[in-house]
Amino acid sequence: MGLTKELSRVCAQERGVEMTSTEVENNKYPTVEKKPKKRLTKVEKEQLEIRRLVEESLKKQLMCTGQTGKYAENMLNDYMFFYDLKNKLQEDINTNGVRVSYTNGNGFKVEKDNASVSNLLKVNTQMLKILSDLNLKEPSILSSHGGGEPDDLLSRD
Repeated sequence: MGLTKELSRVCAQERGVEMTSTEVENNKYPTVEKKPKKRLTKVEKEQLEIRRLVEESLKKQLMCTGQTGKYAENMLNDYMFFYDLKNKLQEDINTNGVRVSYTNGNGFKVEKDNASVSNLLKVNTQMLKILSDLNLKEPSILSSHGGGEPDDLLSRD
């Protein structure tokens, strides 16, 4: 059995789908139901646009400093991962607050610190380290307010 066919069979088994030898021979892949695409809200569209602008700004800075290798590209991808994670942590803090209540093993309601707060600080620190390692400034774009001054994309309105 060829490598591609063997990989098809193994991947199908990992997903819990059994394939017949005929399906493997014909390179038929098991179908996986796709979730319907979620419509983005106005806020989500704005966040995606800001993310795109941040990434574009950092790429331009990398190009200007002559850092075009895989290392710099990988670090930029890490930065963008942390950027997305930072937004999720902020969303969790906005939703649940700085303290969260839960029921402990004895059935009592207890409050504790939201772990997202301390994780947000760690993520921000790591993002700053990545910028420092690449000798980059914080990402910015020209103000949409018409003044021509750069806006800090990482701040919240």
